[in-house]
Amino acid sequence: MKARKHAFPLLSLILLPCFPVARAETLYVWTNSPAEAPPYTNWHTAAHAIQDAADQVSGGDTILVTNGVYDSGEAITPGGTLPARVVISGDITLRSVNGPEVTEIRGQGPDGTNAVRGVYVSGLALVSGFTITNGHVKTEGMHIQDREGGGVYFGGDGTLSNCVIRDCGGSGICMYQDGVVVDSLIQNNIGVFGGGVDSQNGGTLTRCRIINNTALSAG
Repeated sequence: MKARKHAFPLLSLILLPCFPVARAETLYVWTNSPAEAPPYTNWHTAAHAIQDAADQVSGGDTILVTNGVYDSGEAITPGGTLPARVVISGDITLRSVNGPEVTEIRGQGPDGTNAVRGVYVSGLALVSGFTITNGHVKTEGMHIQDREGGGVYFGGDGTLSNCVIRDCGGSGICMYQDGVVVDSLIQNNIGVFGGGVDSQNGGTLTRCRIINNTALSAG
């Protein structure tokens, strides 16, 4: 009787379902990788454009970017029509290997029809260790997502760390919905409102330098 009594709990344990646990991945970006191929899981097959890797990620993943100028690839800004070199959203980390001195995300100017923003960031995304330059915006249209933040546009919570944002139009950074910028340089940008930083609805800057930016109307 005792043996039979103990068999039922054992059977219950055996029948418990097992669910696979998703494991965070690291994706790689290198302009000169010899055999570019998704899902870009090593340097040999690394993506040539950052956005190509960003299109492959899921929550918790990291994108590592090595030295180079990244001036190709794009995605449309959520809620607008302006393309950006990089659109990153959710629990994703985008990080350079060797810092902003040797790793550049370059948009396209001038402001107007053919403009390309540098980076759009939202959610829990972290962008760290880049120079973001020559990002521009449209001069017409009803969406603020298209007209502000040529360098970086925060569409929601997100963090920018150890970056240089310079020589951009439509303001260097637009914080439309919060956002955090840490240990970064914002320099030589121009915009109608807030040449360096246009803070629409909050946002936090910590240990940042804001130098030689121009606002045409306010800020």
